[in-house]
Amino acid sequence: MNEVNELQPMIIDSLESIEPGLKLCKNEVYLGEYGRLDILAKDKNDNFVIIELKASDIDCSVIFQTLKYQLAISNNIEEFKRVYGVNGEPEVRIIIISPNFSPVTFGVFETYIPDLDMEFIEYTETTIRGNRELNFKKKDVHGHHIKPIKLHDENDIINFIKERRLRDGFRRVLSYLIKEGFEPDYHSGNNVVDFHYQDGKTGKKIELCRFETTNNCFKCSVPVGNGLNNKRKFTSYAVWFNLISGHVLKAKRCF
Repeated sequence: MNEVNELQPMIIDSLESIEPGLKLCKNEVYLGEYGRLDILAKDKNDNFVIIELKASDIDCSVIFQTLKYQLAISNNIEEFKRVYGVNGEPEVRIIIISPNFSPVTFGVFETYIPDLDMEFIEYTETTIRGNRELNFKKKDVHGHHIKPIKLHDENDIINFIKERRLRDGFRRVLSYLIKEGFEPDYHSGNNVVDFHYQDGKTGKKIELCRFETTNNCFKCSVPVGNGLNNKRKFTSYAVWFNLISGHVLKAKRCF
């Protein structure tokens, strides 16, 4: 669904369903260097309500985006009161509407700005007798599970290999590459490590090789064409060195 041409008109027609007494001030409000907010509304108490729309899943960057809009209105509150006919001392609330929110988004909000007047509302679309309608559900930001991060280092990758002799051989492979000036990139949560080199002309990082460790071997892939393939299995440092070291030395000349 297109945010501006489809979702936004449907949200404007549904303001009363989102919150009783919610009325449109203007949509597509240009705020200069702060950006352009989707919908500006007023609630039944004459507080300003920033409504940010997303037609697809979002990440926590939307929080910072709406905080910019809130800052713009707060810093120019008298001008907004004048233009939209608001008296007194209005607050500036935020409502974010999306089909889905990530647990990380709620985690950032709950950890760093839990007292901010910001609401998260999920919508679903239904079609009844050919008419498209939106249903809304306010989300509770508390208690969402965020998966823990498992970081891997050299020993974690090596210890995927069960045989001691092969572990020692693979350790020599890693030591050789690091000694030659290549930096490893250990993948979080699995048995893969990448090595890159930096193009001396463009500064771009280019894939040197990828290793995957298993119980009884380590696999090495090198670039062929536009991707990593030509994967081979190795059970000793000597065999790997004889077959792959030429590729390593060739890459090093690009520094």
